[in-house]
Amino acid sequence: AVVGLTSALSIVGSLLIILSYLCFKDLRTKAREILMHISFMDMGVGLSNLVGIGVNFTKYYTCFNSTHVHLGNDDSITPCNSSSLIQGLCLAQGSLATSFTIGSVLWTICLSMYLFILISQKGTREAKIFMRFAYFFCYLIPVGLIVWLNLTKRVGYSPFESTGWCGAIFVLPNKKREIVASIFGYNLWMALTFVLVPVLSISTHIYIRDEVCIMSCNACG
Repeated sequence: AVVGLTSALSIVGSLLIILSYLCFKDLRTKAREILMHISFMDMGVGLSNLVGIGVNFTKYYTCFNSTHVHLGNDDSITPCNSSSLIQGLCLAQGSLATSFTIGSVLWTICLSMYLFILISQKGTREAKIFMRFAYFFCYLIPVGLIVWLNLTKRVGYSPFESTGWCGAIFVLPNKKREIVASIFGYNLWMALTFVLVPVLSISTHIYIRDEVCIMSCNACG
């Protein structure tokens, strides 16, 4: 219920931001454009989570007469009481949720970097060039990651990950963690966000504060 409510609110908020950007030309700055892309990604995450809640994959991947899951020939977890439709929905939901999550993280990093370049470095030209690479960086990396995870069969249902819906699988049925997939499929991008966003934001804030102090001193002197 909590996840469903937060996902619904996230979708509504993201949709309002996207519509505001599209409907009001005066709001169309590059920073707000990045915010629109973040909102698009967040809306995708919310929709994917709602699909997972609505389907409730756990009831299909966990046998009713046993607490154990059924393993396929390749040691992957398969539905024990459903058709291939559930497997397809699980794969689609897991792929979309993972790619949208990574995309949201990358666009958040890009927003901090764009503001840092534009304000602290006064690089208007450099900021425009950065935006050109941001599209490739924030859209191609999630697509490339999800293709790699699908080709290596690391997208699906796992009782050791978030229960109720599907996603990237970093813990195998034998409880062995896939280190490489875990790092490049999720942890690396989250670590970059936790490091880069605060550092760039604080640096930009300090620069603005110093500029205000200098302007105040010049006005008084």
